[in-house]
Formats: sequence, structure tokens, C-alpha cells
Amino acid sequence: MSDALMNMALLRHGNEKSYFIISAILGGLIWILALLSTMGLIVVWILMIAVFLYVAEGFLRAQLFGNAVQVSPRQFPEIHAICQQCATDMGLRSTPEVFVINSGGVINALAVKLLQRRYVLLYSNLVDLMSAKELGMVIAHELAHHAAGHTAFWRNLLIKPAFFIPFLGAAYSRACELTADRVAAAWLRDPAASKSALILLASGSLRFRKQVDLQAFREQERLVPPLFGFISTIFATHPRLTVRVEELDILFCNDPVTVRPVDVAAAPAE
Repeated sequence: MSDALMNMALLRHGNEKSYFIISAILGGLIWILALLSTMGLIVVWILMIAVFLYVAEGFLRAQLFGNAVQVSPRQFPEIHAICQQCATDMGLRSTPEVFVINSGGVINALAVKLLQRRYVLLYSNLVDLMSAKELGMVIAHELAHHAAGHTAFWRNLLIKPAFFIPFLGAAYSRACELTADRVAAAWLRDPAASKSALILLASGSLRFRKQVDLQAFREQERLVPPLFGFISTIFATHPRLTVRVEELDILFCNDPVTVRPVDVAAAPAE
């Protein structure tokens, strides 16, 4: 059993735990009130959501299989090996379906689950930009969302009504991102690669990647205007990348998970 799996509860960010408890309590109360006030008709609405997600997933699969490349032993085998190893270590019963999609210059990756199946979408520019270890960090981050339950249908259905409280939904989302970072870094056990993967998301530059200084990048957070930084944060679903790097530094200082690196498969591109 991997350390990332063994310590999943410990690796979950404290803010996520707090925001989830608040959202679950409020969401549960709202669902109970809705059930009583509509004399059970709210169940019909839930069934309509399920039907909508079923149809949406059908269109998604048509789009992915027709216009993206599925990661498998025969296609992008190196990426497939990383996904298989990571999913197993995180205790996922099956590896999500992974696709590389033409991103048109956008650098991103997504964890998606609509109703039944889990997916990880890797943008092509991200795959080309990163080394094997850096790509492993990104893949592990997305798989961590699945392993931590962030994409679970019933969990999200429970807490969604609570997000009528201003900024609660965004705050919960930011905390989930920090959890996914922590789990991914614990799995990878490579501080330098974990942080450089996040910095590459900020710069997007392959040519000048070696000219980015980690300490200088971290110090940029001190230059964020406090008021405008706060306002932009409360609306954001993701923490600033400078904050995410600082959070990893805290993890690495307090947890010995970085001592022995994981043997990640060879890179699709170095």
C-alpha cells in the first residue's frame, strides 16, 4: 500500500474538511426541507438531473473517442504506465479513462465524472511541455480528485445546495485543489518536480523553463496587492499558483514523503 493511499485522510487539506462539513450540514438540511415541502417531488428533479448527465456523458464519449487520443498500452504507453501506477497506488478500483486532446495552445488538465465513468483529460500542449516526473505530478493531481471523492456524484449532490452562500463554493473548490496537490506530491515524492510542474503551468514556456527561479517565483506572492488579491481570490475556484507552491513547501517541511522518489515511467518528452 502506498504512502499516498495510507495517508489520504491526513493529506486532505484542513480547509477542505471544514468547508465540506459546513456544506454537507447545510446541504443536507436544504434537501430535507425540499423533500418535505415538495412532498417528495424533488426526487423527480433528481432523476431529471441523472437523465441529463447520462445524455451529457454520451455526447462527451462521442466527442472524446472521435476527436481525441485515448491513452492505452498501444497509444501513449508511457503516459498509460504512469496512470496505471498512480491509480493503483491511490486505491482506485479502476483507472479512469485518459485522453490527450488537442488544446490549441492551452495548457491544462481535467478530472471529469458526470454519472458513472471517470475521465482524465490531458491537453496536448501540457504533455509536450513537461518531463515525465512533472507530467506525473499533473496526472496524480487529477487522479487525486477522483480518489478523494471530489468528482463523486452523490457527494456533490449533497453539498451543492449550500453553495448559495456567497463564496463558499469557490472556497471549497480551492481547498480541493490544495488537497489534490498534496496527494499528488506525496505520491511523486519529488519536491523539485512537483513545484516545477506548477511553475510550468504559470509560464507555459519550454524554451525558457530553466530561467525561472523558484525562490523568485515564490516571492511574487508578496507583491500581490492585498486588497485586489483578496477580492480575486474569493471569486476564484483555484488558488494562485504562487500559493500552491508555498503550500507544497509546507507539506515538504512537515512530512517525510519526499525521501524516496517514485519510479515514474520514461517521459513522452523531456
